[in-house]
Amino acid sequence: METRASYIAVGSFILALAVGGLLFIMWISKVDFNQDRQNYLIYFKGSVSGLRENESVKFHGLPIGKVKKIYVDPKDIEQIVVKITVDNPELVREDAVATIEAQGITGYSYIQIKGGSKDKPPLKVKPGKHYPVIESQASGVEMLFSELPHILKNVYDLSSKLNRVLDDHNIAAIGQTLENISRLSKDLSQGPERVQIFVKEARLSFKQLRESLHSLEKQVSGWGPSVRAFGEASKSLDKTAGTLDTLLSENRGALRDFTGEGLPSVAAAMKEAQHSLKALQGVLRDVELSPGDFLHKSPHEGYQLPRD
Repeated sequence: METRASYIAVGSFILALAVGGLLFIMWISKVDFNQDRQNYLIYFKGSVSGLRENESVKFHGLPIGKVKKIYVDPKDIEQIVVKITVDNPELVREDAVATIEAQGITGYSYIQIKGGSKDKPPLKVKPGKHYPVIESQASGVEMLFSELPHILKNVYDLSSKLNRVLDDHNIAAIGQTLENISRLSKDLSQGPERVQIFVKEARLSFKQLRESLHSLEKQVSGWGPSVRAFGEASKSLDKTAGTLDTLLSENRGALRDFTGEGLPSVAAAMKEAQHSLKALQGVLRDVELSPGDFLHKSPHEGYQLPRD
């Protein structure tokens, strides 16, 4: 009985050792008993710094697998091949893309799978390949670091150009220009009030002159060509006063309206006033030289020959 018991103990030990050895071999060879899992390959052109085997594979942040192997592509040494396994292959669609993302400040990275439209079929193995291939895409951090040398060079060139442009002479010129702009802005801020005061005074003066000329025109309505000059001057001044009246109502808002539309109207009104004043000066000159002839001569009276 003792011999038989020892045989059973030895046999059990050998069996346990064999099972343990088999499990160890399966663990070393990474035998996968989950038939739903699927292996994928990802080809990266850039750096895979921080990525290690057994790191997580995430789908929009949700862990769905592991990194199984990382190696250099024997057909293209500029490419790095990352082999991953995914627990649920239904999540990886034909339009999915893979990126390498950093895990906070640890310095390690993981595979992030993004995209995947629900109307696209799951990614399958293409002819000539052993595993489905997921398209890779550079991450934002990788793109930043790859472009960082160019950015620094551009910043250096820009700073050099600014140093050449902003010398002492140019800085003084810019300061003088800003001072002139400040002075002009201050004058313009006070300009509309001054312009309105001027227009009001001119409107009142032309109104009084217009009323006086109307009264004089009624009294001497039959005095001939010289008096008709009074009428024309009165009409011109009447038109000028109306123009200024309209101008004042249009320019009570802001300086913008004045500079856009009012200023040309003021120029036209002043030009008409100048012509009217010239005509008025001619009439007054006739009155001053010969008041009697101005009041009593007939416009139809011809030239009188001197008597002997």
